Amino acid sequence: MSPMDLQTKNKYQTLHLGQIMGDILPPKTILSLEGDLGSGKTIFVKGLALGLHIAQKITSPTFALVQIYSGKLDLTHADLYRLKEKEILEMGLEDYWRSPLFSPSWILAIEWGDKADAILPTLEKSISIFHLRFRILSKYSRNINIEGPKRWLNKIQTSWQKS
Repeated sequence: MSPMDLQTKNKYQTLHLGQIMGDILPPKTILSLEGDLGSGKTIFVKGLALGLHIAQKITSPTFALVQIYSGKLDLTHADLYRLKEKEILEMGLEDYWRSPLFSPSWILAIEWGDKADAILPTLEKSISIFHLRFRILSKYSRNINIEGPKRWLNKIQTSWQKS
C-alpha cells in the first residue's frame, strides 16, 4: 500500500474527491474512514454516492449503524462511532466480503473504520482496501491521507489533478 495526501479547501472539494473515487473504484472495495468529528467523513461518503450514481439522500448512519444504497455498485455505509469492539465483532461486517449471499458489486465505507481493523481482510486479493485519514487544517480545509493499492491511487490522483 502506498500513501497519498490530498488537501481540500472546502466541503465541496471533499465531496468532489468522494465523487472521483466513486467513479473510479472497483467492486469489492472497503474504505476505512478515520478522523475527528466534523472532519469530512460523511461529506466524503455523500460524494462517493454521487460517483456511484446513487439517487437516495445519504445520511450519517450514527444511530442506524448501517445504511445500504443501490447504484452503479451497492454502497454500504457503516458508522462505528458509538460501538465497542465486541459490538463491532458481532455486527457481521465481514459478511460483505465472505458471504456468497451478498452482491459481488459493492463498496463498503466504514466511518471510524480504525475500530474495525481487527476484522478487515488482509490477504484477500479480490478486495481493495483503502484507509482514508481526515485531518482538520482549518474551519474549511482538510488533509486527507489515502493508503491503498498503488494502481488505484494513481488513477485517483490523476483525476483529482484534472478536476
